[in-house]
Amino acid sequence: MHSNKTGSVVDHLSRKDIMKIKIPMIHKSQRNHIVSLIKKSHECMATARERLDELKTEFVEKSKVVYNKRYLRNGWTVAFNELSGTNRIDAAYYDPDMFEATMQLRKNGGIELGTMADVIKPAGRYKTNYVEKGYGKPLISGRQLLQYQIVGLKYLPFNEENTFERFKLKDGYIAYPADGRVEGRLGTPVMITKNRNGWYASGHIGRIIAHKGVKNGYLYLSFIIHTSSGTSSIISFSMWISCRCSISRRC
Repeated sequence: MHSNKTGSVVDHLSRKDIMKIKIPMIHKSQRNHIVSLIKKSHECMATARERLDELKTEFVEKSKVVYNKRYLRNGWTVAFNELSGTNRIDAAYYDPDMFEATMQLRKNGGIELGTMADVIKPAGRYKTNYVEKGYGKPLISGRQLLQYQIVGLKYLPFNEENTFERFKLKDGYIAYPADGRVEGRLGTPVMITKNRNGWYASGHIGRIIAHKGVKNGYLYLSFIIHTSSGTSSIISFSMWISCRCSISRRC
C-alpha cells in the first residue's frame, strides 16, 4: 500500500492502484473461518462501546449530577477573592456551569481523584535512539495512545530499558494525553491492558494509578464522563468522584 503512494506534498492512493493489489486466495472453508472471526471481533467491539455508553448514562444518573451547558455569549464575572489560592487566571476554570456541577458532586459525597489514585507525568525527555521492531519496546505519543491500530509506531532499545523506566506503562494504568496536539482529545482516558503492558509512553501522557483496593474501572468511568461531555472540565477544575454510586461494584 505504502509503495503505491503518489504526490510530492500530500500523499495519495489512487483507485486504480488499489484495484491492482494482489490478494491471497486460500481455501474457501479457511476464508469463511477467518471472516467469521473478524466479524465476531467487530461485533464484540461494538457491544463493548454500547455497554460503555450505557454505563456512562447510568453512572451520571446515580451520581445525581446535572450538567447544563449554557452558551454564555456575554461571558461571566469572578470576584477577586475567588481567585486567591487557585493560581489560575484562565476563564474555563471559572465557568459557572462547571462550578455548579462541581458543587453538586461535592454535595453528593464526591471526593478528589487524588485521594483514590496517584497521578503522575514523567518529567524530562528520553533520548530518541529509535531501533527497528524486534530490537526494542514500543513507544507511543499522545495521539497514538488514542488509536486502536497504531500508525507509525516507534521503538526504544531493549538494552536501555533502565534509562526509560519512568516512561513505562503498566497493565491497569489509566493513561491520558496531558498536553500537545491531539485534535481536541486532551484528557481522554485510555485503559492500559495486557497487550500494552510494558510499553513506553511519552512525557506528554499522564498516568492515573489506582490506590490499593480502588477499582481502576470505576476511576476510568468517572474520568471518561468528564472528558466526553464536550467541555474542558478535566482541565478546568479538580476532578470529583461520587463514591455513593453503586455502579462501582461492577467496574
